[in-house]
Amino acid sequence: MADYPSNTRWLTPEEQLLAAQRLAYDGLGNAQSAYGRITEKEAFKMVVTDWRTWILALLYALVTGAQTIQYFIPTLVESFGWKDWDGQYIFTTFAFGCIYGTSPLVLMWVANTICYPAEKRAVALGLVNALGNTASIYGVFLWPDKDAPRYIPGFSATTIWMGGICIISLIAGYLFKKHPIEAPEPEEVLAAEIRRQRERGQISAKA
Repeated sequence: MADYPSNTRWLTPEEQLLAAQRLAYDGLGNAQSAYGRITEKEAFKMVVTDWRTWILALLYALVTGAQTIQYFIPTLVESFGWKDWDGQYIFTTFAFGCIYGTSPLVLMWVANTICYPAEKRAVALGLVNALGNTASIYGVFLWPDKDAPRYIPGFSATTIWMGGICIISLIAGYLFKKHPIEAPEPEEVLAAEIRRQRERGQISAKA
């Protein structure tokens, strides 16, 4: 499996440069190793010391916690007195439409916000995903049978979590735009790739 254009042996020097160029101009110049490889330990340290990680982890935990309502669809629908499939479809569409739409958006936000270097982005995605899914552990305890038929604690917590997602998303969006992670310019990426190839003798110094 290919790793980076710079260290993929079955690519010619010209193909490596072309791949690095395309990635660079697509905003993914960090996906090649012209600047050297970052170890897993270094990447983990970069992630845990970045305040963006914890905001996104909190957002994903709120989303995952709100999604625990899915485990109790038949029980909740029955508590509303709906006996046919139409009731379940209506409940599922309106209750889960906004919840399930936010989950992939948060993960996409992680990749686009903590985007450089590539090793840091990979660790950030794994850490946010792991921490966020811990909400599934305690979220299921919000819907005990003793709260039927209104399930006030469960619905209250889900509503508060969704409200928190909206508020935190607005604040996070402002902060992410104000303090973006600066990735190298495409020209810098290409220059570094050419310099690396020259050092390895793949291209002449006049190129």
